[in-house]
Amino acid sequence: MSEKSPRLDLPYIQAAQAQKHITHNEAIERLDALTQLVVTEFDASDPPAIPVDGETFALGTATTGDWAANPNEIAFWTGSGWLFLAPQSGWLACRAADQEMRVWDGANWVTAIPSIAAVELLGINTTACPSSYKVGLQSGLSIGGSGSFV
Repeated sequence: MSEKSPRLDLPYIQAAQAQKHITHNEAIERLDALTQLVVTEFDASDPPAIPVDGETFALGTATTGDWAANPNEIAFWTGSGWLFLAPQSGWLACRAADQEMRVWDGANWVTAIPSIAAVELLGINTTACPSSYKVGLQSGLSIGGSGSFV
C-alpha cells in the first residue's frame, strides 16, 4: 500500500505507525484546503503581509517571498505556515471576489465558464438566427404552437 492517496495526495495511516493523529490531521488540513476550492486570487505572485486562516491562492509562475519555490501551486494558509498543493488537470477553483470559475489545464488556470455577455448567439437543439434573434430553442414539446421559440 502506498503512503499517499493518488488524487488528493492525502497521507494514509500506516500499520504500527506512532502518532496517528498527526497523519490524520494533515489529511484533514488538505481536505479543508481543496474541498470546494475557493481562492482569493488567481496567478498570485506575492504572499500577503498578514494572511488570514484558510486564505488560499492559486499561484502564478513569478512567485516571490515564502511562495518563491512553489510556482503554479495552491498556497493555503494554515494559521502557522503555508501549505502548498500541486493542482491536477481538471481541478476547478472559484475566485471569492467575483465567483469566476477556472479550471487547471495542467499548465494554467483557464476560464471554465465564459461570461454569458460574450455569447453572441445561442442555439439549443437548433441554430439561432443572427438576423432576428440571438437565442434559438427547438423542443419536441408543443404548448399550443410549433414547439419552436426564436
